[in-house]
Amino acid sequence: MSRANLVLASRAPLLCALLPLATATPSQAQPEHVPPRRTTATGAKGAGSHAPAHRAAAKSRSGAARLEPDATLPATKLRLRVITADEAKPVPDAHLTLQRGATRQLAKTGADGSVVVDWPAGSGPLKVELRYQGIGYASSELTAPRPSPASQPQPKRPRRATTSSGPATARSQPATARSQPATASSRPPSSSQAATASARPTTTTTSGLRLTFTVFRKTGDTSKLKLVRGTHLLARAGEAGVGFLQVFALQNGSRMLIDTGKPGLRIPLPDGAIAPQLGPAAKRFAQISADGRAVVITRPIPPGSLGLRVSYDLRSVEGTLDFSQRLVLDLDASVVAITNSDQVDVHGPGVSRRVLDGHGGGRPLSFFDIKGIPAGRRLELTLTQLPYRDPTLKWVLIGGALLIVLWALFASISAGRGRKRREEQRAALIDQLARLDLAQLRGELDEATYRAERDPLRAQLEQLWG
Repeated sequence: MSRANLVLASRAPLLCALLPLATATPSQAQPEHVPPRRTTATGAKGAGSHAPAHRAAAKSRSGAARLEPDATLPATKLRLRVITADEAKPVPDAHLTLQRGATRQLAKTGADGSVVVDWPAGSGPLKVELRYQGIGYASSELTAPRPSPASQPQPKRPRRATTSSGPATARSQPATARSQPATASSRPPSSSQAATASARPTTTTTSGLRLTFTVFRKTGDTSKLKLVRGTHLLARAGEAGVGFLQVFALQNGSRMLIDTGKPGLRIPLPDGAIAPQLGPAAKRFAQISADGRAVVITRPIPPGSLGLRVSYDLRSVEGTLDFSQRLVLDLDASVVAITNSDQVDVHGPGVSRRVLDGHGGGRPLSFFDIKGIPAGRRLELTLTQLPYRDPTLKWVLIGGALLIVLWALFASISAGRGRKRREEQRAALIDQLARLDLAQLRGELDEATYRAERDPLRAQLEQLWG
């Protein structure tokens, strides 16, 4: 990841807080590659706890597991029911796995989308799992309901004396009352009392429970899929280009899983995007295409919101950058935020600068709003007044340095040629002087002629040596 994108990633939480957008909450339903999350539903614990159990809807990663009383079942039974989220229709032949400790039990729903299993009190925690169209669903650990505690016989209070024997008898009653708790706690009930207590009817739960899984069907129709508010671009301007962090806020407005099949839903990146990289969370359900020009969502898209982050660089030319991206989904609205400059300007269809009113926190920020764009159109932006250095001085300096290098090279070559010519001249003069000396020794030249020819040669040789 480039340095610009690393800075963008570190500032993303602050910048997102500055965006007054209706940012979608994370989806309660995730693609099939995400392991099922533990649900929060629990079984009824203690007498009369059905209401707290069924009021808590157990949300799984792919749907809801709802626990509630079922008056048609005895207290030792549990009905497992599977329905579709879009039409609430029963799902027959759904295979469920019941896990009780190390024991696994398989069950299959009937034509009405349900199946009844035994769930006696004290049978231990129960967890139910199922898969539907490749998506995993699971409940949390459930505990079987317990019968209400039996009505216990109360110790009989001793009868008070009916005689009115005066103050002495009245003063003795409190002492007798104070002694009763000690007697009750120290003396165990007789066998006849225990028999009477066990013979009395106890209050027990009169109905079983129903655990309903809401599952999603798949569709290849993407008409309900769009980019909603929360989709934005964070940009960090540099002299050579701009680093972008683009956030796609996808919204599946249907009650079905959108599955476009293989290779998946392709979302093009801007033309000329360099070194695109997905955010850590997006790598679980998306990938960069082999040609590096698009993000491909490889998993079914669940109902609700799904966030996707991708970073890349774009090159600028003389302080200007053209941004062009083809949209395959409707875009409700978007925002461009320049994170390190308030001088950069952004132009394009439906683009307007937003006044921050001092909410930049002292940072040089620029915000621009983008109106909605239908699918099939392009998001066209032009970023101007980017950091830029005029290359004229650079080329002048390069040219001057090149001239100096050429002059030095020419001088070196010329000096080499001059030295070679002087050496040749010296050798010729020395040869001529040697011949004169030899002729004078042989008597071929008189003294006057010898000196007349020798002196000019010696003068030339001295000049070359000098």
